[in-house]
Amino acid sequence: MDNNILPGSENILRKQTVVKELYKMEVNPKVRDKKYIFRIMEFEREHSYLRGFELIKVVHSKKIDVGVVDNKIIAFKNLLLPTLIKDKNGKDWTKKLSSQKDKVVFKGKVDDTLSISFNEIQRLEKQHLIFRASLRADYSRVNKTEQEIEQTSSRKELLDSLKKISVASLAAAKILDPQKALAAYPCKLCINISLLFGKSGKREKLINIIHPREKLSYGAVNISQNIKKGQKSLSLKMEWTRSHNISFIGLAEEVTSTTTPKIKKETISLSSLKHSENKNITKKQLKAKKVELSPGQYVELEFPAKEKNLNSDEKVSFFLSSKGYYTPA
Repeated sequence: MDNNILPGSENILRKQTVVKELYKMEVNPKVRDKKYIFRIMEFEREHSYLRGFELIKVVHSKKIDVGVVDNKIIAFKNLLLPTLIKDKNGKDWTKKLSSQKDKVVFKGKVDDTLSISFNEIQRLEKQHLIFRASLRADYSRVNKTEQEIEQTSSRKELLDSLKKISVASLAAAKILDPQKALAAYPCKLCINISLLFGKSGKREKLINIIHPREKLSYGAVNISQNIKKGQKSLSLKMEWTRSHNISFIGLAEEVTSTTTPKIKKETISLSSLKHSENKNITKKQLKAKKVELSPGQYVELEFPAKEKNLNSDEKVSFFLSSKGYYTPA
């Protein structure tokens, strides 16, 4: 099966404003006929306007990991686990949210909180909060959509499935109050991250707001500017303003050019673009602002794949760079 990406749900394209955004792939794409092939699908009640795509291949040491912070690719090392994680009712989540097991999640609802403590943070430089979160993991409609897409074996079956899903999505939107439906997605505030001061934790400072993607994926927030030199412990609080799941929390050190083995980045240009409903649309129309997706449609992207042998201490990660925006359908 091709690498299917759902642009509306993954928040790759943001409403009304043309943006360029990076998305790290949780699973590396497979090579087919010396190509990386992706499908960008629209099944939500949105109209997507596509302006450009690039595939970024990053070869790096197995001792470090890479992610996206402020729309830039950043490398990390020296993961530090929390010493304590408690919810607002006093339940201990330390062990569960330190295991990196996707089946164990904290299903945060509006007004839920997690209080998080770290010790020995002086071991890290330029500290980043690392988390693994999702917008609606285990959400029945999303799971059903994913299953239907994975089971399709032909282009016609895929189009039929997407159209059925999009019709169901539009029907559901009509049942809801339009303003409430629009306000519910995407969320303006999602998970607030605050720095706590003092032993009582009464004073706090909002340091970031995170917006999880549809499926469980890693994210990072630079909190180093809020940590004093020589500081040994850290207390944070996460507060939910919408329902989101989180499966892992930790701290890691950003790797700089002076402290890391060489990281090799390769930007791969789009070689071909096909539209599910319009055979005349090609990659040239991206710059001409003529590539659009309505509910029930998809575009197929092709990037050339070059075989490259990795050293025994290296691994590869992939990022998709997208440019565009969307409006309600």
